[in-house]
Amino acid sequence: MKSFQESFGMKMYYLLYNPLTIPYSIKMPVEVHPRFGKNEVGCRVIPKEFLDHALASYPDKHTPSFGDIKYMLSGEFLNKQHDAGWRLEHFIVDLIMACKEGIIDDSPNFETVLRFLNNKRSPMSSSLSITIDSPE
Repeated sequence: MKSFQESFGMKMYYLLYNPLTIPYSIKMPVEVHPRFGKNEVGCRVIPKEFLDHALASYPDKHTPSFGDIKYMLSGEFLNKQHDAGWRLEHFIVDLIMACKEGIIDDSPNFETVLRFLNNKRSPMSSSLSITIDSPE
């Protein structure tokens, strides 16, 4: 991820999947359809450099908990609304669509994105691509 970020001059993000609430438990095997409450936590997005900095004091291969991440992040992530990262909805609507995060590939025929996709050497574990056309 670091080499892609440096080679293409684009920020990378982690999308972390969390349950709707924390703490959360479920009896396995599932015998009845679980009842879901309000989504108080859910998916969180964190810029790569924020999470990398926060995890620098941990050993390699450490798998942080929601609580680890919540208390390690700084800056705007100290705001309760952004505990342990931005909610996915906030990231898409307020940051991506407002052109505060992500990249705008205004090259002819989307050459930047095509170069990015054609130069990858190994499969990505996940990827999110959104194209939003606006009349403005």
